Amino acid sequence: MNEPGYDAVIPAPVRYHPRLTANEKLLYGEIRALTRKEGYCWANNRYFRELYNVETPTVSAWISNLRRAGFIRVEIDKAAGNERKIWIIPIQNNLNTYSEKSEDPIQNKPKPLYIEKEDKSNKDVGVFVGMDEKALLEEAALSIFKLYPAKTPKAPAIRAIKKALKKNKAEFLREKTLQYAAVRGGDLEFVPHASTWFNQERFADEPETWKPKNTNGTNTNSKTNARSAKRSHAADSGTDKIAHLY
Repeated sequence: MNEPGYDAVIPAPVRYHPRLTANEKLLYGEIRALTRKEGYCWANNRYFRELYNVETPTVSAWISNLRRAGFIRVEIDKAAGNERKIWIIPIQNNLNTYSEKSEDPIQNKPKPLYIEKEDKSNKDVGVFVGMDEKALLEEAALSIFKLYPAKTPKAPAIRAIKKALKKNKAEFLREKTLQYAAVRGGDLEFVPHASTWFNQERFADEPETWKPKNTNGTNTNSKTNARSAKRSHAADSGTDKIAHLY
């Protein structure tokens, strides 16, 4: 079998797609390389089976998953003896999925699976949108909400976290939430609702401002330390008085 001499290009939306396996992403690159000659990929399952040393059902599953993800379009040319043609769908026009009854993407007009976002803040902003955006955003927001030290209303908190995720990396928010919980040290008095904390972007404040404070604005940790020192001094004084009795 003659192997193609073209370079395989696998764009970022395909490389980082959460529902595609590594081999499916590699197959996308192969299909894209083969389209350079005729504008479409003419290779059948036997070709890919021999190329990757796998079984035919495996190849069929890979192609089906790429099609469902919206990265390729499959046509059967009956006039050419049921020859299969695989077309690459441009990323900017990438569709979520196709109808099981039709391969024509014109009949379905869901939002693009991915869009390009210009990041002027140098922050790591997620690029998954469309089909997976809602699920991924919901999952990330929920994981952050569970780290918040106080039990607060869930729905408004999730909305606030989703808003924060549009400008901040999920890992950054998780780290700050964990840090906030550690600074509070179990003292939940005067802890704001999670929705307030995220809406006001308090995760960006200095950790020193997160420390528990009493009604007079004094750091409760300092107050606790003062009480401990006072008790220790009293204990020492008592010991001295007992010593005088002997």
